[in-house]
Amino acid sequence: MKLLIIILSFTLLSCSNLSPRLENENAMVLHVQDTGTYSGKLIGYYPENDQKKYEELYAKGIKNGQYVCWHKNGKIKLSGTYAQNKRVGVWKWYNEKGDVKYAVNYSKK
Repeated sequence: MKLLIIILSFTLLSCSNLSPRLENENAMVLHVQDTGTYSGKLIGYYPENDQKKYEELYAKGIKNGQYVCWHKNGKIKLSGTYAQNKRVGVWKWYNEKGDVKYAVNYSKK
């Protein structure tokens, strides 16, 4: 039993530098700082096929940077950029074949 705990501890420590992973809608794994905010990449997966569902970046608890969401078949579904938790620039929505369905420019008022 002690050997199993040691092996599991070593495995967890050796994987600590990997990207955070969202295993399902109720479990988030993020780097939590002393202030209680989180920073880093958050990746969600489809539970039925382990394909990436989405990927987003956080800085001190705020969405900042590229956001990408995928269809279950692996083709991009949505892509865009966040700045201070707000959509900025051009966001594109794609059909399951990978063709652009429409785009919205969030920088224009």
